[in-house]
Amino acid sequence: MLVADTELHEAFASALGLLLDDKDVASVDVVEGGLPEVVRRGRRERLHVLVEGPLFQVLRERGVTEQPLSTRLAGPGGGAVVVAAPLRDGRIAVSVRRPEPTDALLSLIVEEGVIPAGVDDELVAAVWQGTGVIVLGPARAARHRVAIAIARAVGTQLRIVALGDDVPAGGWPAPRVDDIVERARIACALGADVLFALDVSAAEAVRLQQAALAVPLVLGVAVSSMENLLAALNGTSLRALCGLAAVIAWDGEGRPRLVELHGDSASPDPAPALQVQSVAASLTPTTPVPFSAPTSSTTSMRAPISSVPSLASLRLDDGPPAHWASADIDDDPGWELGPLGDTVPATLSAATVRPAPGSFDAALKAAAAKPTFSPRPPPMHPQTSALRGTGGLTLEPPGGGAPDDEETP
Repeated sequence: MLVADTELHEAFASALGLLLDDKDVASVDVVEGGLPEVVRRGRRERLHVLVEGPLFQVLRERGVTEQPLSTRLAGPGGGAVVVAAPLRDGRIAVSVRRPEPTDALLSLIVEEGVIPAGVDDELVAAVWQGTGVIVLGPARAARHRVAIAIARAVGTQLRIVALGDDVPAGGWPAPRVDDIVERARIACALGADVLFALDVSAAEAVRLQQAALAVPLVLGVAVSSMENLLAALNGTSLRALCGLAAVIAWDGEGRPRLVELHGDSASPDPAPALQVQSVAASLTPTTPVPFSAPTSSTTSMRAPISSVPSLASLRLDDGPPAHWASADIDDDPGWELGPLGDTVPATLSAATVRPAPGSFDAALKAAAAKPTFSPRPPPMHPQTSALRGTGGLTLEPPGGGAPDDEETP
């Protein structure tokens, strides 16, 4: 457990300023003499400012030139974890990781484009159905936000108990036990419906799977690829660990994206009139190809992942009535409205002049026959007459025109 260091925080506060309080900033990295870089909403940005203050001098006094330093800051922006280490060229590198946002929402993550629309429902449904979700990948800040957002989405109805220091909004902190498996068992005894943890190693995830817990897991596993996780499973099927595994990486512009989704879909049943099938596409814009699940227990899909209606589910009789169709290829726009004036062209039949009940023309004429309403103008103020003739000031009722009893001078 890291111990808070108040003195060191003052040096970081003078060097990094408001970056420690910016909610959108996940981490701040800087090398002595260089420009700081921040990870804002999962994307790395370089700031054209210089780090000021005695920060690196304080770190040298703490002996960072000989061995790395890990501590936790206190005060405003407190809870941030600091790692400082010496480099081979004699300089010091510093990384500040702010506490994970506990109020991340799946709807905002979908709007940002991290997860395609519809996949968020599948991730939440996997927890509701008891199979659980694992979020992994190299985009650490984004995968943490996704895992927290999934826990928050189900936390409105289920009790979330954390297994680490990061606790989603509305969740319970972790039991005070060193071993993570023992923590999970005590949390289940306390009535947990879902267990949550971030930065879990692959070995710890395997241990939790082998414990055969009675509740699903929402884990952020600290591995960069699905191959590393499968290697840690050592032959154990992914289904035994979780229902869905989401890999969060970066696209060509450095933005975090869902690039792979492994496992069996746990989305709710679609509407009877619409059959939905998954589509797989590469990261580059290509034509989507229908996705068919392989025989193995692991299903891999490349983002963007979307849903399209099956052509077999579209019925031809769902269109407009047949008598609305145009009989002439040269008909102008508005032919379906029928005649609008008293003059009826000779080419129109009597049935068109008197539309059949339920037709477009019948609805239009019924709306036109409704009585119109015009509000009555408000009454004239009693002092209107007294004000007339004094300096040319006149007050006329709405609509203009003077009253009949007096003329305006």
